[in-house]
Amino acid sequence: MPIIRVMRPSGGHLETTVADAEVAQLMTIKDLKVYLAAADESRPPTSLVQLFDPGKAKPKPDDAGIPRRAVIDPDPSVPLLQYVITDDVMSILRRRDDQTGEWPNTDHGREQPWKMFDPKVAEKARQSGYHVSCGFQGCKEFIDALKWVVLGLSQRKVNEIYADGTTLLSRMCRCTIEFGQKLQAFEFDTLLLEFIQLESLQVDTIDRSLRLLEEEQEKLWHLPHGTEVLLALTYRDAGRECWAGAWWPHGDNLLQYILDPVFCWVRRTDVAGKLCLALAEKFRLDEFCHLNDNGFCALNYTEGLVEQAKRMGEGEEELWLQVREAIKFNMIQRFLEHPGPLKRLGEITDQLWSKSYGGTHVAEVLRAFEEDLRQRIYREQSLLHLHDLQVSRHTIEVEIEDILSENCKMHAARYARPASQSNESCSESG
Repeated sequence: MPIIRVMRPSGGHLETTVADAEVAQLMTIKDLKVYLAAADESRPPTSLVQLFDPGKAKPKPDDAGIPRRAVIDPDPSVPLLQYVITDDVMSILRRRDDQTGEWPNTDHGREQPWKMFDPKVAEKARQSGYHVSCGFQGCKEFIDALKWVVLGLSQRKVNEIYADGTTLLSRMCRCTIEFGQKLQAFEFDTLLLEFIQLESLQVDTIDRSLRLLEEEQEKLWHLPHGTEVLLALTYRDAGRECWAGAWWPHGDNLLQYILDPVFCWVRRTDVAGKLCLALAEKFRLDEFCHLNDNGFCALNYTEGLVEQAKRMGEGEEELWLQVREAIKFNMIQRFLEHPGPLKRLGEITDQLWSKSYGGTHVAEVLRAFEEDLRQRIYREQSLLHLHDLQVSRHTIEVEIEDILSENCKMHAARYARPASQSNESCSESG
């Protein structure tokens, strides 16, 4: 079988074989790059492969013919072509742009990766019209090359903090947020998603990067793959402020925001359901019990959730039933595991009864809260009685029973409210 051979920058050879029947189909430099990239152990995208004539400064154009004597079963008397992998991803755009003037310098992509996410570069990409003229395949070629460079960075480069306090991730987020819609064909957010999933990216780096976004964190959700990005953050237990913080509209945390009945059902996809399940596993007691500006906790919004799914006819009611039950189970579990003190647990229970809307499922959870409180009181009373500290025991008993008495009154009032009324209130206030 014929051998294709080229010279590496290190002086070694890169070679591969090609079937006799395929040799005739090798016509251009672009054809040759496909074989060479497949033979390279680093599997570079063909768009980053460059071939040079010996001693020449400019790479051979893709449409140039193949110098067969120098490449295929090469003649020993003819110098081999030089094989180079560039990390200047933006060269893919620059070489097809002859109208928008000088581009910012983006070479040495592995050494200075932040250059590739300079807003000026993204704006140049938009002005060049590459995403229009080259279509889907051209955009895929570009983003695959960008991923190859960025996802192959060393751990030190992935977590590097720059002089201005930013990180590669924070710059990537801002660039994706700013140009994700304008250059949607490039699917920058798929790179963001895969970058967050890198094992070499440390959680501290993620947390620092998201804090730099401040109020722009919400815009991550609205990216085409924003749900998957937030799900990846949740799985890594990173960026808690982003998905557990109450900075979403109406003072929501992310779980409340997704479950709000006014929320567009189109966004409440299968992935969004998985995100809710992940959040239910990660949320703390105070995050579950957080009341938004309308007086709802996340569980309030689940009252009519399954019925709504049935009405939409998407066949996803089972998923949203799992979401509702996961929230209930984990709310109770967090309460049972909470170390106290009793007064704080009493305040949490009282707040939910007195300030949130009722509903069947909230009532079930609060009955479990009250039962656990009573058992804790009983254990504490028993311990105090064992030491014969009658005054202290009486003081604590009166204090806690006062809280529970108020809760029981609220319990009776809220639980008496028809479930349909609670559902209507949720819909009106969401």
